[in-house]
Amino acid sequence: MADSPKTKRRNDALLKSVGENIRHYRTLKGLSLRKLSILTDIEYSQIHKYEAGTVDTNITMLSILALHLDIETFELLIVKKKQTVKD
Repeated sequence: MADSPKTKRRNDALLKSVGENIRHYRTLKGLSLRKLSILTDIEYSQIHKYEAGTVDTNITMLSILALHLDIETFELLIVKKKQTVKD
C-alpha cells in the first residue's frame, strides 16, 4: 500500500493568535505566568509555549485558561485582523 501524503494539520497563524490572546487577557487581569500556572494547575512552561504559539493546545486546556482569565473560551480563538497604518 502506497503512503498517502500527510495533510498539514497545524495552523501556525492560529496558534500564534491564540497565544497572543492568552497573553493579552492574562496581562489585562494582572497575572504573571507563574500565578496563572498555579491557578490553572498547568505547568508554567506549557503556558509559556501556548503564548509563544509553539505548541498546540486542546479545548479542555483553553477552557481551563478562559475560566481563570474570566472570559469565554471562544474569546481565545478570535483571530484579530492586523491593522496597518496608512502613510
